Parts: sequence; C-alpha cells; structure tokens
Amino acid sequence: MNKALILKVQTRNKEGKKQNRKPDNGYIPAVIYGQDTESQSLLINENDFNHVYNAAGESNLINLEIDNQPAVKVLVKDIQRNPLKDNFIHVDFYKVNMNKKITAEIPLTFIGESRAVKELGGMLVRNMDSVEIECLPNDLVNDIKVDLSVLNSLNDIIHVSDLKLSDELKVISEADNVIVNVVEPAGEEQAEEKPIEEEQAGEKSAESGSKGEEIKGKETAQSEDGKNLSAGDKKD
Repeated sequence: MNKALILKVQTRNKEGKKQNRKPDNGYIPAVIYGQDTESQSLLINENDFNHVYNAAGESNLINLEIDNQPAVKVLVKDIQRNPLKDNFIHVDFYKVNMNKKITAEIPLTFIGESRAVKELGGMLVRNMDSVEIECLPNDLVNDIKVDLSVLNSLNDIIHVSDLKLSDELKVISEADNVIVNVVEPAGEEQAEEKPIEEEQAGEKSAESGSKGEEIKGKETAQSEDGKNLSAGDKKD
C-alpha cells in the first residue's frame, strides 16, 4: 500500500472566489465527486497541487482536506491544462470507497535491456505507456514493470497478457494488446533490393534509348534518301 499524500483545499462559491482569491492568481478550480457524495466545487493552491500531483499522478491515493475537515481519500480523475502555458486550469477528484474496487490507469516502467536491440540492431517500438487495472484502492501501485530482457530475437513481442501482476490486480486492457516489440532495422530490405531495381531500371532505360536511336537513325536515313532522290530528279 502506498502512503497517501495530503492536499489541503477550500470550497469555492459559484463566482469562483474564496477569500478574494481567484483561480488565475495562483489557484486552480477543481471539483470532487464520487459514489454517495455530492459534487462540490473547490479551489486549490497551484504550487501545492503541482507538488502532490508529481508524486501521486493519477494512480495513487490523495488525502484531500477540505476546509480543514477530516480528509477524504481521492484519486485525480481528470486534469485540464492551458494549451499555451501547459499549466493546470482545472482538476477533477474522485472520492473512492475503500471497500469497493475501482479502475485506474497504471503507468508502465520499462526495465532491463533487449538483446535483440543491443546485439542484433533491432528497433524497439513502444506501443503503450499504461494499462487499465481493477483493484481495491489500497492495492493501487505506483507503476507496473515491463522487463525488456525477454526480447532476445527480432520480431519478439510483449503483450499485456505477459505482465506479471499480483493477484490483487486485474487487468482491464485487452490481453492481446502489444505493449512493446522489436522490429528489424529500417531500410535493410530496401537497401538489398534497391541495386536490383536500379539495374532493371537501367537496362530498361538503355534498351529504350537504343531503340530510340535506331528509330531516329532510320528516320534520318529516309530523310536523306528523300533529299537525294529529289535532288536527282531535278538534275535529270
């Protein structure tokens, strides 16, 4: 079980103000909702949230203290960022029931080294950076490890079904989804085929040029014969 972080927040009225503090002045508007709970508007200190979110992400519990009341356990369910400044502009908190299972996106951490990449020159392709799991809130984990050392040959694949998880975690993501795979170095097959294609193209070009010169030569000869014949007729 991960130790939940503490985040102090305050309630926010309909005008989006609390004690003359505005969301664009170091505070972020937020909302909390969940089962058996009424939706409530909040206001968070931006620096406090940045610190907690960097540690908790969206897969760790947070002890949310609203107006100095006893903490409730929540997950960050959704965030919105300013597209230009990339700072947070809104946060959704989901209040969890510690006795009911929840679903969460758990980030993947890649460890180890692939022999197929190191020794055979393969290219590593990562297709997923997280998986969706179901578990009780107390069984949430920071991340799920993916061991790349099992990728020994070109075209080797690690599927979601290959993940090693505890019995408390149930994977929701499709079992046959590809997490990571090794592909052959780009351009090798093209490089091998290119000279043959170029040779064939060269032969066709040479053949076409030869025929062109031959036809042109015949036309020239006929033209010259015509000229000579015309001159002879005039002479006679």
